[in-house]
Formats: sequence, structure tokens, C-alpha cells
Amino acid sequence: MQNALTLGLNNQRDFVTEAFDEAQRRIKEFIGETHTAAKAAWFCVGAFIFGAVLFTGWHNWNLFARGASTEFGRALAIVPALLLDGSIVVLLVLLLTYFKDELQWKVAAGFNAALFIIIGYNTSVDYSLNANQPLSDSMQAYLSWGLAWSFLGTLALWEVIIHLDPMHKMRAQKARLEMKALRASNATELERVNLQLQRATDELEFQRSLHTKMHAARMRATEGGDVKEALSDYEDAQAIAHATGIRESAPKTTRR
Repeated sequence: MQNALTLGLNNQRDFVTEAFDEAQRRIKEFIGETHTAAKAAWFCVGAFIFGAVLFTGWHNWNLFARGASTEFGRALAIVPALLLDGSIVVLLVLLLTYFKDELQWKVAAGFNAALFIIIGYNTSVDYSLNANQPLSDSMQAYLSWGLAWSFLGTLALWEVIIHLDPMHKMRAQKARLEMKALRASNATELERVNLQLQRATDELEFQRSLHTKMHAARMRATEGGDVKEALSDYEDAQAIAHATGIRESAPKTTRR
């Protein structure tokens, strides 16, 4: 689980780094190949967009600040504006420079359009309200939950885009292959150890069975006629030897 979490965080970090580097490279290439007049026009476009973002961002902050009941809440009202307006700017740059996969580009364009609608709605509402005009209950609820849904919405937006990135997909495929190879290697090692254990067990069982059979054969051999006759001779020889020893150790008597 920890490895999976670490891999996911690394993939997201790599995506952001690669996207930033690629955007820089594409912008430099675009600027280098563009006519001087076109560069000036694009500079003006960038200035227009920057001014529009400042305008909509201010109205977004002002609208959410209206719904705050405390000064701390008014300060936090900047968060939805930063997340929504910031995301639309970043998406616009990536759409022009980094996104090359068709599905990723379409999803990012869809998210960009959705953000534009939300930001446009918030800006229009705040622009149309008078300074001290009271908010309706539905608008108050919308603004009260604005901080939470702006966090969750932008998080979901970027999560989807990151997981659709071709580089992320290729890294995920590579990670799955590496994990598959690791599992196969582990299974092979377990099989090898299990085979060695089975061989040792079989050898021990063979030695035990052989010992048991040899012992049984020796026991049966003691019941044979030759062994009985030999044991009888051995018994007689032992008796004679003991008798001889007794006679030799007995005290000698003197006859008169």
C-alpha cells in the first residue's frame, strides 16, 4: 500500500515537472518561429487574458467574500478565485503547448469550458449585485460551500488530466510490467526453495524407510536356523568358558 501511494505521488510530481518543461520548450519554439508582428499580437493577447483573469478573479473573491460570516472567511474567499481562475490559465497554456494526446486535449478543453462557465457566472452575479444587496438562501448556500467544492472540483479536474497523460500511462504500464516481473521472480524463487525442501523431505523419508526395512530384515534373520544353531554353540561355548574359569579360581585342597 505504501509503495502504491509513493508511486502515485511520484507519477504526479513527474507529470507536473514534464508538463512545465515541455510548456517552456514549446513556448520558446513558438516565439522563435513567430513573426515579429505576431509576437506583438500574442503579447497583447496575453495582456488581455491577464487583465481578464484579474477582473474575474476579483469578482470571484468579492462574491465569495459576500457569503462569508467572519473576517477569516473573507480571507479564505481568495482560495476559490485562485483555484478556478488559476486552473483556467494553466489549462489554457497546456492546451496550447503540452497536451498532444487527443483524449487528454478534449477532456482538458471540456474542463476549461466548464471553468469558464463557472467563472463567468460568478463574475456576472457579483457584477449585477449592489454593494449591500442581500443574498438569497440558495446563493448563500452556494457560496458557503464554495471553498469546499472549489478544492474538490479542481483536485478532481487535475487528477483526471494527470491520469489521461500519455507519459503517466506509459509509466503506469512500465510499473505494472515491473511488478509482474517481480511477482514472477518471487514465484520462481519460492518454487525453487519448495523444490529443495521437497527433495530434502524425500531423502529423509527414503533413509527412514531404508533403516526401518534393514532393521526388520536383521530381526527376521535372528529367527533363522543357522543363527539359532550358532547361538546355541555360542551358549555352550560360554558355559564351558565360565565353568573353566570357576574351576581355575576355586581354592586347591591338599590330600592326606
